Amino acid sequence: MSLFVESIGFGLITAAVLALAAVGFTLQFAVTNVLNLAYGGVMIVAAYAAYAVNQAGVNIWIAALAAVAAGALLSLFLNTFVYRPFQRRGTVPVALVIVSLGMTLILVFGTQAIAGGTNVSFTMNQGATLQAGSFVLTVAQVAMISLSIVMMLLVHLLIRYTRLGKAMRATAANRNLARNCGIRTDR
Repeated sequence: MSLFVESIGFGLITAAVLALAAVGFTLQFAVTNVLNLAYGGVMIVAAYAAYAVNQAGVNIWIAALAAVAAGALLSLFLNTFVYRPFQRRGTVPVALVIVSLGMTLILVFGTQAIAGGTNVSFTMNQGATLQAGSFVLTVAQVAMISLSIVMMLLVHLLIRYTRLGKAMRATAANRNLARNCGIRTDR
Protein backbone atom coordinates (compact mmCIF):
# COMPACT_ATOMS: atom_id res chain seq x y z
CA MET A 1 0.00 0.00 0.00
CA SER A 2 2.85 2.40 0.81
CA LEU A 3 4.36 2.07 -2.66
CA PHE A 4 0.95 2.82 -4.19
CA VAL A 5 0.56 5.98 -2.10
CA GLU A 6 4.13 7.09 -2.96
CA SER A 7 3.29 6.57 -6.62
CA ILE A 8 0.25 8.82 -6.29
CA GLY A 9 2.41 11.54 -4.71
CA PHE A 10 4.98 11.28 -7.50
CA GLY A 11 2.14 11.31 -10.02
CA LEU A 12 0.70 14.51 -8.56
CA ILE A 13 4.05 16.30 -8.80
CA THR A 14 4.67 15.05 -12.32
CA ALA A 15 1.13 15.99 -13.37
CA ALA A 16 1.60 19.51 -11.99
CA VAL A 17 4.74 20.05 -14.07
CA LEU A 18 3.23 18.47 -17.20
CA ALA A 19 0.04 20.52 -16.84
CA LEU A 20 2.09 23.72 -16.84
CA ALA A 21 3.94 22.51 -19.92
CA ALA A 22 0.65 21.68 -21.65
CA VAL A 23 -0.76 25.13 -20.91
CA GLY A 24 2.37 26.75 -22.34
CA PHE A 25 2.39 24.50 -25.41
CA THR A 26 -1.25 25.17 -26.28
CA LEU A 27 -0.92 28.88 -25.55
CA GLN A 28 2.06 29.15 -27.88
CA PHE A 29 0.23 27.25 -30.63
CA ALA A 30 -2.82 29.52 -30.27
CA VAL A 31 -0.72 32.68 -30.54
CA THR A 32 1.91 31.71 -33.13
CA ASN A 33 0.01 29.08 -35.14
CA VAL A 34 3.10 26.85 -35.02
CA LEU A 35 2.93 23.33 -33.66
CA ASN A 36 6.20 23.82 -31.80
CA LEU A 37 7.50 20.34 -31.03
CA ALA A 38 10.67 22.02 -29.76
CA TYR A 39 8.73 23.21 -26.70
CA GLY A 40 9.99 20.23 -24.70
CA GLY A 41 13.55 21.01 -25.78
CA VAL A 42 13.09 24.59 -24.62
CA MET A 43 11.94 23.27 -21.25
CA ILE A 44 15.04 21.05 -21.05
CA VAL A 45 17.35 24.00 -21.79
CA ALA A 46 15.50 26.10 -19.20
CA ALA A 47 15.79 23.31 -16.61
CA TYR A 48 19.53 23.05 -17.21
CA ALA A 49 19.85 26.83 -16.93
CA ALA A 50 18.17 26.59 -13.52
CA TYR A 51 20.44 23.71 -12.60
CA ALA A 52 23.58 25.66 -13.55
CA VAL A 53 22.44 28.67 -11.52
CA ASN A 54 21.53 26.45 -8.58
CA GLN A 55 24.90 24.68 -8.68
CA ALA A 56 26.58 28.09 -8.50
CA GLY A 57 25.11 28.35 -5.01
CA VAL A 58 21.99 30.37 -5.82
CA ASN A 59 18.66 29.64 -4.13
CA ILE A 60 16.36 27.29 -6.07
CA TRP A 61 13.61 29.91 -6.40
CA ILE A 62 16.00 32.39 -8.02
CA ALA A 63 17.27 29.56 -10.22
CA ALA A 64 13.64 28.96 -11.25
CA LEU A 65 13.41 32.60 -12.34
CA ALA A 66 16.56 32.05 -14.40
CA ALA A 67 14.83 29.09 -16.03
CA VAL A 68 11.80 31.23 -16.87
CA ALA A 69 14.06 33.89 -18.41
CA ALA A 70 16.08 31.31 -20.38
CA GLY A 71 12.93 29.61 -21.68
CA ALA A 72 11.31 32.92 -22.65
CA LEU A 73 14.41 34.15 -24.46
CA LEU A 74 14.90 30.86 -26.28
CA SER A 75 11.23 30.76 -27.31
CA LEU A 76 11.44 34.35 -28.54
CA PHE A 77 14.59 33.50 -30.51
CA LEU A 78 12.99 30.43 -32.12
CA ASN A 79 9.81 32.28 -33.05
CA THR A 80 11.63 35.35 -34.40
CA PHE A 81 14.55 33.78 -36.24
CA VAL A 82 13.42 30.27 -37.11
CA TYR A 83 9.64 29.93 -37.43
CA ARG A 84 8.59 33.40 -38.57
CA PRO A 85 10.88 33.43 -41.66
CA PHE A 86 9.37 30.12 -42.75
CA GLN A 87 5.86 31.47 -42.18
CA ARG A 88 6.64 34.59 -44.23
CA ARG A 89 7.65 32.38 -47.16
CA GLY A 90 4.28 30.63 -46.98
CA THR A 91 5.71 27.31 -45.83
CA VAL A 92 3.05 24.65 -45.34
CA PRO A 93 2.30 23.77 -41.69
CA VAL A 94 3.72 20.25 -41.94
CA ALA A 95 7.09 21.70 -42.98
CA LEU A 96 7.05 23.90 -39.87
CA VAL A 97 6.42 20.80 -37.78
CA ILE A 98 9.49 19.20 -39.35
CA VAL A 99 11.53 22.35 -38.66
CA SER A 100 10.39 22.34 -35.03
CA LEU A 101 11.28 18.65 -34.77
CA GLY A 102 14.76 19.50 -36.05
CA MET A 103 15.02 22.28 -33.47
CA THR A 104 14.04 19.75 -30.80
CA LEU A 105 16.92 17.51 -31.78
CA ILE A 106 19.35 20.44 -31.81
CA LEU A 107 18.21 21.65 -28.38
CA VAL A 108 18.08 18.25 -26.68
CA PHE A 109 21.31 16.82 -28.06
CA GLY A 110 23.08 20.19 -27.86
CA THR A 111 22.19 20.41 -24.18
CA GLN A 112 23.32 16.83 -23.66
CA ALA A 113 26.63 17.56 -25.40
CA ILE A 114 27.24 20.55 -23.13
CA ALA A 115 25.85 19.24 -19.82
CA GLY A 116 26.66 15.55 -20.26
CA GLY A 117 24.41 12.53 -20.32
CA THR A 118 24.23 11.89 -16.59
CA ASN A 119 21.32 12.51 -14.26
CA VAL A 120 21.58 15.64 -12.16
CA SER A 121 19.59 17.02 -9.26
CA PHE A 122 19.01 20.41 -7.72
CA THR A 123 20.45 21.38 -4.38
CA MET A 124 17.56 22.34 -2.17
CA ASN A 125 16.02 21.76 1.19
CA GLN A 126 12.92 19.56 0.82
CA GLY A 127 11.45 20.92 4.04
CA ALA A 128 9.40 19.02 6.56
CA THR A 129 7.50 15.90 5.66
CA LEU A 130 3.73 16.28 5.66
CA GLN A 131 1.55 13.23 6.19
CA ALA A 132 -2.16 12.70 5.76
CA GLY A 133 -2.91 9.08 6.60
CA SER A 134 -0.43 7.08 4.55
CA PHE A 135 -0.06 9.90 2.01
CA VAL A 136 3.36 11.60 2.41
CA LEU A 137 4.72 14.71 0.64
CA THR A 138 7.44 17.18 1.50
CA VAL A 139 6.87 20.91 1.84
CA ALA A 140 8.83 21.44 -1.41
CA GLN A 141 6.56 19.01 -3.26
CA VAL A 142 3.41 20.70 -1.92
CA ALA A 143 4.92 24.06 -2.94
CA MET A 144 5.54 22.76 -6.49
CA ILE A 145 1.98 21.50 -6.85
CA SER A 146 0.54 24.70 -5.37
CA LEU A 147 2.72 26.93 -7.54
CA SER A 148 1.64 25.02 -10.67
CA ILE A 149 -2.02 25.47 -9.77
CA VAL A 150 -1.52 29.18 -9.07
CA MET A 151 0.37 29.70 -12.35
CA MET A 152 -2.35 27.96 -14.37
CA LEU A 153 -4.99 30.06 -12.62
CA LEU A 154 -3.02 33.25 -13.38
CA VAL A 155 -2.72 32.28 -17.06
CA HIS A 156 -6.47 31.65 -17.15
CA LEU A 157 -7.16 35.04 -15.56
CA LEU A 158 -4.73 36.74 -17.97
CA ILE A 159 -6.39 35.21 -21.01
CA ARG A 160 -9.93 35.68 -19.76
CA TYR A 161 -9.89 39.13 -18.13
CA THR A 162 -7.13 41.31 -19.60
CA ARG A 163 -6.75 43.30 -22.80
CA LEU A 164 -3.71 41.18 -23.70
CA GLY A 165 -5.75 38.02 -23.24
CA LYS A 166 -8.56 39.44 -25.36
CA ALA A 167 -6.06 40.29 -28.10
CA MET A 168 -4.57 36.79 -27.94
CA ARG A 169 -8.02 35.20 -28.21
CA ALA A 170 -8.92 37.52 -31.09
CA THR A 171 -5.72 36.67 -32.95
CA ALA A 172 -6.37 32.96 -32.63
CA ALA A 173 -10.02 33.37 -33.63
CA ASN A 174 -9.11 35.49 -36.68
CA ARG A 175 -6.59 32.88 -37.82
CA ASN A 176 -9.12 30.09 -37.45
CA LEU A 177 -11.79 32.08 -39.29
CA ALA A 178 -9.37 32.93 -42.11
CA ARG A 179 -8.23 29.32 -42.37
CA ASN A 180 -11.83 28.09 -42.51
CA CYS A 181 -12.55 30.61 -45.31
CA GLY A 182 -9.44 29.66 -47.26
CA ILE A 183 -7.65 33.00 -46.67
CA ARG A 184 -3.87 32.93 -46.16
CA THR A 185 -2.70 34.95 -43.14
CA ASP A 186 0.99 34.03 -43.16
CA ARG A 187 2.21 36.84 -45.41
